[in-house]
Amino acid sequence: MDGITQFYWLLRKGDNMNIGCLTYEYPPIGGGGSTTIHAINLELSQMGYDINVLTTGFKNIPAGEDRGNIHVKRLYCNRKQRFVASLSSMYFYALSSTHYSLKYYNDSDIIHSYFVVPSGIPGYFMKKIRKKPFVVTIFGGDIYDPTRSNLQRKIVNSIAVKKILASADVVTTISHDLVGRIKGICDVDVELIHCGVNTKKFHPGKNIFELKKELGSDTEKMQILAVGRLVERKRFDILLFAMEEVLKEYPNVMLNIIGEGPEKEKLERIIDKFGMQNNVSLIGFVNEGKLIKFYQACDIFAISSLHEGQCCTILEAMSCGKPIVATNVGGIPDSVIEGYNGLLVQPDDPQKMASALLSIIEDEYLRANMAKNSRNRCINKFDWEIIAKQTSKIYSELV
Repeated sequence: MDGITQFYWLLRKGDNMNIGCLTYEYPPIGGGGSTTIHAINLELSQMGYDINVLTTGFKNIPAGEDRGNIHVKRLYCNRKQRFVASLSSMYFYALSSTHYSLKYYNDSDIIHSYFVVPSGIPGYFMKKIRKKPFVVTIFGGDIYDPTRSNLQRKIVNSIAVKKILASADVVTTISHDLVGRIKGICDVDVELIHCGVNTKKFHPGKNIFELKKELGSDTEKMQILAVGRLVERKRFDILLFAMEEVLKEYPNVMLNIIGEGPEKEKLERIIDKFGMQNNVSLIGFVNEGKLIKFYQACDIFAISSLHEGQCCTILEAMSCGKPIVATNVGGIPDSVIEGYNGLLVQPDDPQKMASALLSIIEDEYLRANMAKNSRNRCINKFDWEIIAKQTSKIYSELV
C-alpha cells in the first residue's frame, strides 16, 4: 500500500468505514460460525468500523438491532429451528438478502460474506452489479460436511461455489485443511485467518471445587465436558460409547454435554441403554456466563466430530486452561497439538477415544501441563485482537 493510499485508508478508518456483513446465521441463531462472526465484528467495531449485518430472522427475535457500531437487520426466511438451518431457509435468505442488499447496501465500502453458500450469493451480485470490493470467508460446513449428500454437494460446488469464489477479491478460511479443500474446488488464492477466542472472558477459574459446587455437580467426580449442536456431524454418540468404556475403569467420572439439536433423543436412548444416567447429563442450552463456568469447572474437554472447520468450543476450552481430547479431523489439528495441549484420535473410534480420555484421567501431571499449554497457545495465537488485526489488514488493502 503506497503512502497516498495508506493516508486515505487512515482517514476512512477514523470515519467509520462501512462493512456490509452478509451471513445467514448470526447470534442468537446458529452455532460456532455465527458466534465467531459476532466476535470478530465486536473487535472490528472497536477499531472504528461500522458493521451492517444482514441475516436471518427467527420467531420473536427483533428484526432490527443496534449493538454499538454493529447494526443488525434480520430478514424473514421461513427458518424453523434456531440452531439448524433447512435448505429452504437458506434459499429464502439467498433471494431476500440479494434483493435487500442491492437496494440498501450501496453505501458499503466492502462486502464481506460469511459462508460461501448462501451468504456469498448476495455478495456475488453486489460485486457484479454494484462493483463493491468482495470478501468471502468459509468456515467449512458450507463446502464440506461428510454427513450430507455427496451429490448435492457436487452440484452446489460445480455451480454456485465456483462462481462466488472466482468473483471474490479475497477468500479467507480458518484452517489448513479448508485451504486445501477450497483449492480443490477453485484455483484461487486463499488467506488463512483462524477463528479466535476472547482470552480475557474465557479464562481459568480460581477454584474448580467451588465451581463444581456452584453448578450443582458432584465435586468428587472428574468432569468431562463437550459442547456443540446435537447434530449428526458432531457424533456425540461416539463420545457416549467411549464413556461406557471409561466408566468400566473409573466409575467416578461425569460427562456433561451442552447443546441442543435433533440428535437429543438418540443420545438419550444410548444413555438409558448403558445405564449411564448418573454419569452423563445432557445440559441443553446455557447462556454464555454459565457456559464459561462449565469450561472452568471441567477437568477435560472432549470433541468426537466427523469434521470441524476449526471448532470454536475447543478454543474456548483451551483459553480456560483445559486439556483436549478430540478427533484428528478438519481444522482441529490447527488448534490441538498432539501431546502438547491434548490428544488426537481418529474419528468414529470409541475405543481410541476412551483410551485417550483414560490417559489424561490417569495422569495428573499430564493434565496440568496440557492445561497450561492450552492457555498459552490461545493467548499467543488465537486471541481475537490478533485475528481482528489480520482482517483489518485485508480491508485496508481493498480500499
